[in-house]
Amino acid sequence: KNVQLTENIEILEEGVFINCSTLEEVTLVKGIKTISDQTFEGCSSLEKVVLPEGLEYIGYHFIKGTNVSRIEIPSSVKESGYYGNHYMTTGGGALGGALALEEVVFADGMKKIPSYICSNNINEKNSVLSKVVIPDSVTEIGDYAFYNCSGLKEINFKKEINTVGESAFNGCKNLETVVFNKNPKVVMTSSGKKLYPVTIKNAAFANCIALKNVQLTENIEILEEGAFINCSALEEVTLVKGI
Repeated sequence: KNVQLTENIEILEEGVFINCSTLEEVTLVKGIKTISDQTFEGCSSLEKVVLPEGLEYIGYHFIKGTNVSRIEIPSSVKESGYYGNHYMTTGGGALGGALALEEVVFADGMKKIPSYICSNNINEKNSVLSKVVIPDSVTEIGDYAFYNCSGLKEINFKKEINTVGESAFNGCKNLETVVFNKNPKVVMTSSGKKLYPVTIKNAAFANCIALKNVQLTENIEILEEGAFINCSALEEVTLVKGI
């Protein structure tokens, strides 16, 4: 039911606790660097997982099929595992398949939300994940980070965001509002001084069919191909000076 690991544990290899159906709580302490794929998959009674700072890698589907409703991702996490095909009909990222997950908190100090971390395949969408806490320190949302997180309704980017990755929110079918906040910072580039630039990459908000409100700022410099493709509810967008 309860697993308490020590600081000596550095790596949890693939599936080490898979299908331990009576496991309820896991506390991982400082020292662990890698949680491999499917580590706690199928632990249907698992409700709480505590991850330590210093953790760098979380493998795909590590809490798939559990009852974990809230998790905090340490700022030290740099990479999420991913399994799937090009068409996203199978697989997912670290939190993929965790269909009881309602809230994900990214710890203060994180610079980049890892690519694929919350991604779900098109047949296994997370419709209950409604709250994502992104700290002020984050400057980049990784590719496919929240792909098919269909429970999200609003995203409010802090002013330090400079990149929203490819398909980062693609398929978030209940997302209604996206807000960018102005950053007044002036930076030096090869072409001279400019306002802090922001890039929205390919298909970043594609297929967000409920999206009605998009608030862009003067920081937006580049909108890549299909950034808002198939956002069928979108009625009005104002592009401001800077793009």
